[in-house]
Amino acid sequence: MRRNLVTTAIVVVGLVLATTSAFAAKGGHGGKGGSGSATLTASPSAVVSGASVELSGCGYEFEPVELDVTNNATGATQIYWAGMFASGCFSTAFTAGAAGSYTINAIQHSSANGTVKASASLVVS
Repeated sequence: MRRNLVTTAIVVVGLVLATTSAFAAKGGHGGKGGSGSATLTASPSAVVSGASVELSGCGYEFEPVELDVTNNATGATQIYWAGMFASGCFSTAFTAGAAGSYTINAIQHSSANGTVKASASLVVS
């Protein structure tokens, strides 16, 4: 009787682990959101030079996202990387540089060249 209980317990634990692993693997590539499109938000969208800007978004593959912050007047680009949560969302912050208008592109490198998934604007005064 005791041997049957131990065997049953081992089988149940094995099934739980297998099921958990299957859900974790499937969830790891999710995060596309309901519409299948990624979002990117710069908050606040207008700041003074030296202020902190939070970048966040959802709807991404479970892999790091490259964030290119480009000064529209000079073309100078600062590149940041953010890790991705299993939900397909990220959040990170950076310090705003020189005054100007900026375009921020969120890029994922599932393909060799990378794909711009979402964009946002930022004004620094």
